[in-house]
Amino acid sequence: MLSIVKDVIKVNNEHNLIHRGNRIVVAVSGGADSVALLLILLNIRSHYTLNLAIAHLDHGLRENSTKEALYIARLAKTHNLPFYVCCENLLLYGKHAIEERARNARYAFLQKCAVQFKAHSIAVAHHANDQAETILFNIIRGSSVTGLGGMPYKRKIAADSSIQIIRPLLSLQKSQIVDYLATENQQWMEDESNADTRFTRNKIRRDLIPFLQSNFSAKVVPSLNKMAIRCQEIVDFMDQEANKYYDSAVASLCEKKHLDPMIQHTLNFRVFDEKLFAKIPTQIMPFLMKRAMRCMQINTSVNEHHYKMLSKLQEQKTGEIDLSSNVTIHKKPGKIYIYKRNDSSYMSEEFYSKIRTPWGWFVVEGGKENDSFDFFAQWMDKEKIQFPLRVRSWKREDVMKPLGAPGKKKIQKILKDIKLHEPFRDHVPVVVDHNERIVWLVGVCVSHHVRITEKTTEKTVVKCLLNS
Repeated sequence: MLSIVKDVIKVNNEHNLIHRGNRIVVAVSGGADSVALLLILLNIRSHYTLNLAIAHLDHGLRENSTKEALYIARLAKTHNLPFYVCCENLLLYGKHAIEERARNARYAFLQKCAVQFKAHSIAVAHHANDQAETILFNIIRGSSVTGLGGMPYKRKIAADSSIQIIRPLLSLQKSQIVDYLATENQQWMEDESNADTRFTRNKIRRDLIPFLQSNFSAKVVPSLNKMAIRCQEIVDFMDQEANKYYDSAVASLCEKKHLDPMIQHTLNFRVFDEKLFAKIPTQIMPFLMKRAMRCMQINTSVNEHHYKMLSKLQEQKTGEIDLSSNVTIHKKPGKIYIYKRNDSSYMSEEFYSKIRTPWGWFVVEGGKENDSFDFFAQWMDKEKIQFPLRVRSWKREDVMKPLGAPGKKKIQKILKDIKLHEPFRDHVPVVVDHNERIVWLVGVCVSHHVRITEKTTEKTVVKCLLNS
């Protein structure tokens, strides 16, 4: 077994990247790094009983991109591996922030491939030189200790996903990778855009790192990687501390706490107790905000300017600040809300038995009513329901007569009465019948006209099976 393969196995044992029987999507661009990654994983495939697939995204940014895709297709065929490929012309949207958009498109595509392949992880080919570039890039931008930690060996691709991004080559230097490919007599495709020093990362790679190696230390790459490990240890500790404050400070949306998970499926939000939030140390706040953003699947970066705005907001009784075009922090007496604004309007198709919605599955069943109580399972008199049903967002003009109420009330008033904060009210759905009459304000109250009485001969239950 070659020493480079032994090094990868050693890294895997240290960082717990690959487990026996794993299904792994390998991101292959066609360059030396990703081709070497593929060969190494093929080399250890039998050792770990791995199932591998190749994924390649053609950004449409280079002249040779079609040739690269064909080359990778041949690799997949040679090794009898499933091959996922997608073409996306990012230039259609202009050249603004092209690097960031290309990265986001790539990871979104890789996540789709991983879900389709039922993968445990996605392997990417970042190595020690890439790590050094990332750290220097972050230093130039004035990054915090998180940026000095560079790229981790593994991370979740999304907060709500079990799929991991893994970097098995992160301890290897570029020269080792090139030597390995020469030993294996393996060709690769050169990415001509890597020579374009208009991109900051390329300039760091081609100009800054060689300058530091020649004039300061030949070991600048391993030195920066050692620093990254130390910084990541600090970040891990701060994340753990932030989690303690986060869990203790999280509050409920309103008096009916059971509504929180339902609204959270269509509106990304977090609510904090104002007094507990104020006790969070300044040094912890960036890590707590990072967790909140990660949980809400928001890519907005929070910078020093935002923290100053947040500090001023905490001194006020009420107010709000915008972190980006669609992320707001809102303060009301006793509560601090962080939420991502989005379009709340929704209407399902008509259904008789079941239908899938943004909140989860809605199911209509018969049977015998039991004594167990569930906010998201409402029994009704079947003969009083005009089928088919429909699930939709409530409208400003919507009214209903809640069970036992003396008269009709506006939906808006019902939600206000349970002290549900205004930005979240739009995300409680209603179930309506064929005549557009509301039968259930989900999780809150059933309509009086479909109530079960002594005269009821047939009962039915409408359930909302929330997304997990």
